[in-house]
Amino acid sequence: SVLFSFLTYELFIKEWRAKLHLTLTKYFIRLSKMSETKLPPIQVVCADGQTLATDAQDSYEITCHGADTTAQPNSGLLSCTDCPVCHAKCPANPESADAFVESPVFRSIVMKELIKGETFHLQPDGVTCAEGQSLAEGAPDQYTITCHEDGKLSCGDHCPICHPKCPANTENADAFVAGNTTVFKSIVMKELIKGETFHLQPDAVTCEDLYSLEVAAPDQYSITCSDDGKLSCGEQCPTCYPMCPEDPNTEKFEEGSDIVFLRLTMVALKKGETHDLPKEMVSCDDDMALAADASASYTITCGEPSGGVGILECDSCPICFGQCLANPTAEKLELAEDSGVESISISENQSLRASITVNKEHIVCKDNYAMPDDAKSTFEFRCKEEGMFSCAEGENGCPQCKGTCEWPAETEGNLGYDFRYVDEAKRAVDREEHAIPGVNHVEAFCTNETHFVILGPRFLSCISNSTMEFDTTGYDNDATPTCQSDPVCESPAATGGTLDRTGNIPVGESYVFTCGEGYMFDLDTQDTLSKGATSLEIPCVEPAGNETLVNSHLPAQICYSGCRKTVGFDGEITPAEKRSGSAPYSEGDTITFTCREGYKHADPTKGEQTCENGNIGTGAAPVCIKDTKPTEEPGAATNCLVSTILLTVTVLALLL
Repeated sequence: SVLFSFLTYELFIKEWRAKLHLTLTKYFIRLSKMSETKLPPIQVVCADGQTLATDAQDSYEITCHGADTTAQPNSGLLSCTDCPVCHAKCPANPESADAFVESPVFRSIVMKELIKGETFHLQPDGVTCAEGQSLAEGAPDQYTITCHEDGKLSCGDHCPICHPKCPANTENADAFVAGNTTVFKSIVMKELIKGETFHLQPDAVTCEDLYSLEVAAPDQYSITCSDDGKLSCGEQCPTCYPMCPEDPNTEKFEEGSDIVFLRLTMVALKKGETHDLPKEMVSCDDDMALAADASASYTITCGEPSGGVGILECDSCPICFGQCLANPTAEKLELAEDSGVESISISENQSLRASITVNKEHIVCKDNYAMPDDAKSTFEFRCKEEGMFSCAEGENGCPQCKGTCEWPAETEGNLGYDFRYVDEAKRAVDREEHAIPGVNHVEAFCTNETHFVILGPRFLSCISNSTMEFDTTGYDNDATPTCQSDPVCESPAATGGTLDRTGNIPVGESYVFTCGEGYMFDLDTQDTLSKGATSLEIPCVEPAGNETLVNSHLPAQICYSGCRKTVGFDGEITPAEKRSGSAPYSEGDTITFTCREGYKHADPTKGEQTCENGNIGTGAAPVCIKDTKPTEEPGAATNCLVSTILLTVTVLALLL
């Protein structure tokens, strides 16, 4: 037997030299030739940094061969079928991915030293990442780390991988992955790790000056940290658009818009924002304005930007038109060529389709022309295109200036007379060289009015031939007034008819008043006259008292337009006739004709008729006929009797 205290790998066959370094330290093992022993693993001592695997055998069978090296090449050497093998240990707290079979990414890992085959459950908080990196949001709750051959660690499909973090409060759209459309100045948000999502509120997005999020922006943006520290916002990214500017001119509207104005006074708008602009906020160029019937407001929308500028849109757009200028002359007035109008006094410019009422005093006539005394008091002018005023649509039509007349010469002497306007208001101003046109608007008066009064023709007219002439109705054509001292009467006011004379008449004579065609006296007046009379006399009586020579208070006479009661109707007519202050029926009155009981209208449409153009309906009385019931029609009883007789004869014939 051989006694030895130390045995090295040189005692074994060559094929084990690279695998085993064996030192026996606790036992003296006595082996005889070809004897065997079982070596427990604890007796296997590995080199520094090495150890048996976790699945090493409980013992190893070691065989000693003979010493005759010539006859037996392996004599004196040890052999083992399943030999003890020391493997490199896996280091604790690795700080490099080189310690792994795979390619994890980290700065350091806190873990124990492992032997081959041993597994360690690494918690995420045991992984330290480099600055600016972290494990992903969806990292596993733990990592299974196994020690492999050659001292390499393995983490399988789930290795600790540190990813770049996504920065907080980014100010650069490059922080987002390619393909995401983002436009902003800065975003206020926290730092994210890979896979983490942040719900960004719109008020956390800051845009550049004159940029903003659109009106239709979402209530929040979902921002996710993706690979390589890039942010991702999917299909809804924070995008700032150019705002439509405040107080825009026409250049800020989409091409082709039907707009004409100088400037709009309004706030800047976001993309998609709508603004109701009052028409008062529309500014036009000089001598231009919105039409008088323009909309009270305009809907302005900020649309898609173009060329980095917000573009405005409007369906019904503000349009400024040329105004009709103040104080227009004849060339800006649509009037007849012989209107005699030189200009009209209008203090302000008028907008297209605006209407303005002009008093006749503001009609400026050409030289030696004037507005007639009986002209309408007002005229309505309307501003049309091309800055033209039109009066054709006005109720009073257009003004017509007529030629003026020279004042007649005053007659001389104690019985002389002069001339003045009838209208006392016109007398208050200095008498002009020429009298205005008119009919019976000038009167003669005795220059010594205290003792003398006019007798005969009194009124004068300025007519078309620009000559002042006396109204000689009821007198000789060449009659002229005289001044005398006896009492006289002035002609009374007459409406709806005419007087036989308009001049002054002496006491004892009478004026004759006649209703005009289509006019009539009221019934109370008519009852004082002979039947069918259309005229009445107005006697001239002395004035009351002795204070004046002129009776100017004869009763005014009126004839009325309307309809008389229909004659010949056999029934009731309602309403009843009016007797005083009106024709029996006024124009437009509705009159109802009701037949007597038991009768009806032959023409049912004649039951109600209207007073029009002096007649009620056609003027003929409606016809009433007897209202018979169907069972009482003539011959009904006879027809029934004949039918009964025929039926009886028929029955008898059948029986026979």
